[in-house]
Amino acid sequence: MKKEKRYIKFEDSALQSSFLGHLNRLGVAYRLNRSGAVVFENDDAAAVINAAHRVRDAQFPWYFLKWKSEREAERFRTILKKSKVQFFGEQHPDGTWFLVRRADRAVHARLWPRVLEEKNSAHRKLHTAAEKHIGALNGRASGRAEKVRETVRRRVRKRILRSQKKTDS
Repeated sequence: MKKEKRYIKFEDSALQSSFLGHLNRLGVAYRLNRSGAVVFENDDAAAVINAAHRVRDAQFPWYFLKWKSEREAERFRTILKKSKVQFFGEQHPDGTWFLVRRADRAVHARLWPRVLEEKNSAHRKLHTAAEKHIGALNGRASGRAEKVRETVRRRVRKRILRSQKKTDS
């Protein structure tokens, strides 16, 4: 049976340095590959992941976002940068993972449809129309406007999910 190579690399050099410091203090066995990623064995996975979580937890309350392809991940990175939303990238064997702030969850939900492949352009058009509608409501100060915004968001998400299910079939 072929051994699965496991690795983690924080793209931010300060986070990577902190990660290495935690691993060294804990005495965890690892090696660095050519790109500087921490390569580790399954036996050491729990300790390595614990050290990575310490680094992540020190940044902000977080969660991960992962895209199916690296092409989508690069699009999402560009969108996050343009939107000035705080995030950190991590490299793992299955691709790029984005460490993002839980407090920005609504922003992420608004941004992610922009990443979809060309075959999903209808999703983006629907999302753009919803954003336009929601933007028009931003001028209202009442609680009703917020309720309408949430209803529109919910309906857009349902339509996108239905459309995705149809394309997956």
